[in-house]
Order: sequence, then structure tokens, then C-alpha cells
Amino acid sequence: MRRLRVVLIAMLGIAYIAVSIAAQTTERSASRPTFFEPDDQNRGLENARPPSDAILDALLKRIEADELNDEIESLSREQKRALFEVVRVNLGPAAEEGYVVHGKPPMIGADCEWFWIVRVRKGKAAVILFSNGLALELRRQVVNGYRDIGVSWPTAAYIGDRLYRYDGSGYKLLHEQTKEQKP
Repeated sequence: MRRLRVVLIAMLGIAYIAVSIAAQTTERSASRPTFFEPDDQNRGLENARPPSDAILDALLKRIEADELNDEIESLSREQKRALFEVVRVNLGPAAEEGYVVHGKPPMIGADCEWFWIVRVRKGKAAVILFSNGLALELRRQVVNGYRDIGVSWPTAAYIGDRLYRYDGSGYKLLHEQTKEQKP
């Protein structure tokens, strides 16, 4: 009888721990945004921060920064850091940190926003996607361990949607669709 009580208490303890861990994981991922739309009251970017040194270095090595070198080369490191806002997100792998980065002028397009997806492994940051658009969404679908990413770009004349999927080394364009807006 005593042995049965011990086993029952142990099973209840294990069940409690499992439920607690699941609740924390759900709470942690639920508290991280999955939709980013700067034109909609900075949606998803409300708690954005400046990039860490590792993320800033990865961003400044990109072609987007290189093409704007004349505009940003005279800026101090802290002024360059202020060109980006970063939000931690859940991309998939628990052993990695994932971030959505949004550019601020001049790190934006003439009629669109610039977004980067950055992962940090063992302190080293790498940009695994750059896309322009007006909104970015981390989708629920997970392939090769990472969430699919949708980017939209609606205008008065049309709606453009792109779907990116992780292929094992970075995100690749999987599908692009443009539809005319109906009056």
C-alpha cells in the first residue's frame, strides 16, 4: 500500500512538472510577437530594442548596408545601431536565439519597410533572410526546424505576398503572388 502511494505521488509529480513546462513554453512563445507591421502603430515592434554588437556586425556586413555606405559611413557605431530595431522571436530551434530586425531611415525602401531575420548560435549572429515589404509574419508551419515566413506588400493597385521557407542554410523564396486590388 505504501509503495502504491509513493508511485502515485511520483506520477503526479511528473505530470505536474510536464504541465508546468508546457505552460511556460506556451507562455514564452505566446508573449513573443509573430506579426510585424510598422505602419499599423508599429505593431509587433512595440518592445523593440537596439541590436547587440553581434547582430549589428552581421547587419552591417550585408549588401543593403554596403549600398548605403555613402550615407552611413560617417555615422558613429551608436548612430548605426539606432538604424535598426530588434525583437526576439521564436523561429524554431530552442538552442538558438531568433530575431526580427526592422530598419529605420535610411535602412528602408522608398515605399516599403526592410526586415531581416537573424539567428544567433553560440554568440555568433547570421542574417538568414532579408526581405522588403509592409508586413512580416512568422507562420505556424515549421519546415527543417524553422517557421515559414510570409511578407506582404499591399498597395492601392495590387497585393503582393511572398512565402519564404528555410532550406537548411537560409530562407529561400518558395512562392510569390501578386493580385490586383478590386475597386
